[in-house]
Amino acid sequence: MRSIVAISLGLVYSILIGGQVIEIIMKKLWKPLRKETPLIRPFGYMAVLMGIVERCIYFFSFNLGYEEFIAIWLALKAAPQLRNWEKGFEVAGYKEISGRVIYNIFLIGNGLSIGFAVMGANLVPLIESGHYLQSVILASYLLGGCVFLWLLIHFLQKRDKTCEDILQANEGSGYRGAVKHGELIRI
Repeated sequence: MRSIVAISLGLVYSILIGGQVIEIIMKKLWKPLRKETPLIRPFGYMAVLMGIVERCIYFFSFNLGYEEFIAIWLALKAAPQLRNWEKGFEVAGYKEISGRVIYNIFLIGNGLSIGFAVMGANLVPLIESGHYLQSVILASYLLGGCVFLWLLIHFLQKRDKTCEDILQANEGSGYRGAVKHGELIRI
């Protein structure tokens, strides 16, 4: 029989810590679409609730040896959105947003949810066997990876914004340019 304390600590890591970290990363990913987000993603709080439910499902599926249920759940979740991801989104009749962008954000969020749930489930036997330091180190790897991911997103968004700002600044000066691989080039 599994220890209630070990299971509780694994769930806390998966749901609470994972939820906070995922929310920070997802806000960073949605930031460029901030004005459009309420139109594309109404009732954003539902994503938070869905994340909590998913991490519970993933945690217990993995812990009980029914990992295949994770694939079934993802298929049920993704199927209704396939059409939107293919055609993209038109926001308020004036701006089109690639469905691929939204799909990538979806995948990143789900990947992180699965990662935290599986890590939380893997912490349970370590905690039960008294390997506390090893469990803290293992849990820290995923947190460190998330910090790196946030920094990478920040760098890439800043780089893209810088190129956008350069183009806008040069519009009034008569300079014509384009962005290729993040660099301003003359056309």
